[in-house]
Amino acid sequence: WNGPESDTTIPNILSQLAPDLHEAVKTTTIYISYARFSDMHDSNVLYFAAWLAHFGLNVILDKYDTIGLGKNVAGWTERNVTRADKVIVVLSTEYYFDWTGMAQGDEERSSDRQACLEAKLIQSMLMEDESTNRVCVPVFLGPTYQRGCLPAMLESSVWFRLCEDDIASARKFLYYVCGVQEHERPDVSAVMINANALSLDNSLI
Repeated sequence: WNGPESDTTIPNILSQLAPDLHEAVKTTTIYISYARFSDMHDSNVLYFAAWLAHFGLNVILDKYDTIGLGKNVAGWTERNVTRADKVIVVLSTEYYFDWTGMAQGDEERSSDRQACLEAKLIQSMLMEDESTNRVCVPVFLGPTYQRGCLPAMLESSVWFRLCEDDIASARKFLYYVCGVQEHERPDVSAVMINANALSLDNSLI
């Protein structure tokens, strides 16, 4: 993931979006949950957040609100995760360990306190909602991905592999996150998010 190519990719995707999606993004709030383990990964997440904001989505990211975050990390995290329409989970090996550590009640397995708080909140929300994707949408950033990074609780989720120059996947992701039905759907019984992603059955689209 090399950052948003605002001069080319963003206009190309925007030109393919239906008017109803343009309106939907303005009222959709997303929270980005990720593991904070390297400057490079943090930069990739920042680029991803900026890329999403280009479309008009209201993006909640800790790096955007360092003043609000302050010393009350737990309070800020709970308030913002629960008010978001969707939580975007940026998958990585490190996030997997944060998630499984919280699921097993072993918070000491991780040095990323905020990722642990996010994972705990998301897990709690998933326990209360039968539809995983009403709560969160897992994503891999970049052309490669590791299915082993997907926590067991999210295996039934529709997930996305996103590259900033992959217009088709980006468009499907935006429609899905905003809860808007894509207009030109293939006439098949299942739709693939991309060549490497899970199938969607008709109950999900």
